[in-house]
Amino acid sequence: MWLISLFSAVGLATAFDLVLRTIADKTDSHAFDSCAINSVINCATTAHSRYAYFWGVPVALYGLLFFEAALVIGIVLLCGYRCSRWQLWGISLLTVAGVLFSYRLLFYSYFGIGALCPYCLVMDFSITVVLIAWFVYIKKAYPRVPQAQPTPK
Repeated sequence: MWLISLFSAVGLATAFDLVLRTIADKTDSHAFDSCAINSVINCATTAHSRYAYFWGVPVALYGLLFFEAALVIGIVLLCGYRCSRWQLWGISLLTVAGVLFSYRLLFYSYFGIGALCPYCLVMDFSITVVLIAWFVYIKKAYPRVPQAQPTPK
């Protein structure tokens, strides 16, 4: 569970910085200049694209909320909490949905915009580690009990 907590914290810090840059970009056009390495590795290009917002909300804010929830879940699990079956399903669905959304944005970023944001790549990596760590946790903490076979007569 420490992997979930650690990479959720990394993703949370990255998403928080990206949200602050998005807010600062409203008044300062140079808010994303520090991560503009070249024409391909460039936050400004992705931040000013139509994919930077989903339903009118900055995508980084969705990442912030996801990683905040994942960090809380990781800490609670580190404290010894055991999830019920519906909680396992809910957290699994949330994590898979987050990864699919993140990969969708990565696909649009590279193939649609032609640029990659380093912050987004850190969040993509973090969410992938969270997904893998979550399913490893489920496998270890909730092993399948073999079904009893009826005895032949």
